[in-house]
Amino acid sequence: MNRKLYLFNPDHDLALANGDTNFHAPQSARVFAKDLACFPMWFAEANSVVLGAMPYHDWLTEMKQIFPQLSTVSVVSKPDFSEIEVVQPWGWNVAVVKYLADQGVDIQVLPEEHQIDVYRKLSHRETAIKAMHYLREDSELADLIPFPAQLLCIDEVADFVKLNQSVVFKSPWSSSGKGLCWTNNPLTESALGWCRNICEKQGAVVGEQVYDKIQDFAMEFLCENGEVSFAGYSLFCTERGVYKSNEL
Repeated sequence: MNRKLYLFNPDHDLALANGDTNFHAPQSARVFAKDLACFPMWFAEANSVVLGAMPYHDWLTEMKQIFPQLSTVSVVSKPDFSEIEVVQPWGWNVAVVKYLADQGVDIQVLPEEHQIDVYRKLSHRETAIKAMHYLREDSELADLIPFPAQLLCIDEVADFVKLNQSVVFKSPWSSSGKGLCWTNNPLTESALGWCRNICEKQGAVVGEQVYDKIQDFAMEFLCENGEVSFAGYSLFCTERGVYKSNEL
């Protein structure tokens, strides 16, 4: 029986930034992953498997009664890996590949190192900068979209702040409101230290002018078999850029 295996690894962006196969996530990220191990079951395909310990058996039973479509999805800590044909973690990085291989997943269904290098490059905020610049080529959008910049040193950081009254700095690999530093002109010592630290660890920092915000949302796309399709919107709430909750 060929089945798809899902894994929720919320430390993905931290692992990308680290780039080490033996990356060990902080305690908070490990607890987060454990508490939400069953999360993929909400978008998993029928007859698939979610990898993770599931101590809340009564809750899981209740959810499958309320949502019958979940009844074919298994949440287990030790699946039969011989049945697994496709693996779909929250994100691919060298650390999760090593973890899955150590667990017993056939390396034939795991991405190779050169593929992971491509994923890591695409996940860098430099890709988002290129996308922003492309959108700004449309004259109707140019004044509506931020103009982010990749800053390679502290002098470039200082110059960027001088051009904007309010700025948010972002680490190249981060998500869910993590890796952000909000500051105003003039540049504070704490913001300067934060940017220096990120530049040393990740090679650069991304600067973006702050806009007046009306609504937090994301547009989700599915990239599969060389084609891209719009999957829907994600509406969520933040506090100074830090993720708080989602709206269904």
